[in-house]
Amino acid sequence: METSPNMNSRIFNVSGVRVLPAHVTAGMHFGTSSEAEAAGCGLASSLLSLPTVTAVFVGPTWLSVNCVDGADWDIVGEAVQSTVARASESGPVLFEPTDGATASAGLEDADYDSEDEDVVRDILDVLDEMVRPTLQADGGDIVFLGYRDGHVRVRLAGSCEGCAQSTQTLQVGVQRMLQHYVTDVDTVEAVENTPMDMASNEAFEALERRLAAEKGGGATA
Repeated sequence: METSPNMNSRIFNVSGVRVLPAHVTAGMHFGTSSEAEAAGCGLASSLLSLPTVTAVFVGPTWLSVNCVDGADWDIVGEAVQSTVARASESGPVLFEPTDGATASAGLEDADYDSEDEDVVRDILDVLDEMVRPTLQADGGDIVFLGYRDGHVRVRLAGSCEGCAQSTQTLQVGVQRMLQHYVTDVDTVEAVENTPMDMASNEAFEALERRLAAEKGGGATA
């Protein structure tokens, strides 16, 4: 169990098995046990049945678990690890999304005009290759929601959810990076999943450092 920038979230790395299939690089967010059951994720459903657990984010090889303020993480951590250990007995992959359960990045459910598909694919490339790894290192992730008229909409998930962070930091991080590599992007908006759905300072400071290191590179056409 590892801490994250969000004081109400912890990261659980899973060894020996994958949480999601190798071809799935983005994660999936679950806020209720019934939501997880509908997606066919018994592991997340079991975790959300634990006292004090409010959300579970399933990453490729890890989980992030959010709890209420003041949760006893020693107790929660032991329960999570026991639940994961039982699930690991079922096979090498803990959760294989069904056709109706889409991982949290891609074109399938995004809002965009078909004529902008090339721009959207460039946006996804930047999110996948430069933004997502930084957020996943802190147990978080980013969901692409749509692109229209230069405006990108995203949602932050996992340990990024519930962190006290201003929209300005999102703009300095993700927006500047997308503007740098995808010239059609003008603005980025973080759409809240909950009233406190914002990214951590640490995650986006890392993005800023990476952007500074990448200055001078060409934009994605």
